[in-house]
Amino acid sequence: MALQAVIFDYGMVLSTAQEPRAHAALKQMTGLDDAQFETHYWRYRHAYDLGELNGASFWQKISDDAGLGLTAAQIERLIENDVLMWSTLNETMIRWVAAIQDAGMRTAILSNMGEELLRYMRQEFGWLGRFDHHTWSCELGIAKPDPAIYR
Repeated sequence: MALQAVIFDYGMVLSTAQEPRAHAALKQMTGLDDAQFETHYWRYRHAYDLGELNGASFWQKISDDAGLGLTAAQIERLIENDVLMWSTLNETMIRWVAAIQDAGMRTAILSNMGEELLRYMRQEFGWLGRFDHHTWSCELGIAKPDPAIYR
């Protein structure tokens, strides 16, 4: 059977790993040490990717759990830096995607994603329009590794 399409993940495939300066800025803004930050950040990230939380409620939960008392303005800055942390592109992969699209291969994206990053990507990444299909966890309320997202 000949290959008919390629499905890509966004995070750490079409994008690079977490952008270090934005990651450091998030930790600095919260005042949490590395271990505390990672524990709190990942505790609610799946719910954020599912669309059960948005950026404001995600960071508010972290603030409440860690006793940070973050203001709305601080939460807005955290959201902005969180988007920046995940928006550095893997240019080699982006070029490869374009090459296989130019060769006539169908392409899709299937990715866990919060709504703020998705909004940014739709605004800033015109190349998304070349994909034949997009599957975003926050829009479906289903996230990897749930097999339903693949169906």
